[in-house]
Amino acid sequence: MKASKQCPKCSSRRVGYLENVLDLNQAYPETYSPAAVALDVARGRDGVHEARGKLEAYFCADCGFYETYITDVASLPFDKLQGFHWVNEKADTRQPYR
Repeated sequence: MKASKQCPKCSSRRVGYLENVLDLNQAYPETYSPAAVALDVARGRDGVHEARGKLEAYFCADCGFYETYITDVASLPFDKLQGFHWVNEKADTRQPYR
């Protein structure tokens, strides 16, 4: 949807964009913070976690299909993301997807 501006499921062109995807803040119920792929303690002040890999989303207003993207994927330290692994073993990890 990001490139085509059309839903890949139902072909609708009623596609919406969310600049900031929010996530429920576990520490303070009923509050929200930007959703992210990873948290970085070292970059935060006083042990506060700092979000890395903030998310944006596209959604279809007709069928509800939803796609999420990392806004600055090049800044992520893939080798340090907890639970991360490459799906394709022989992927060229030096070239970003375009």
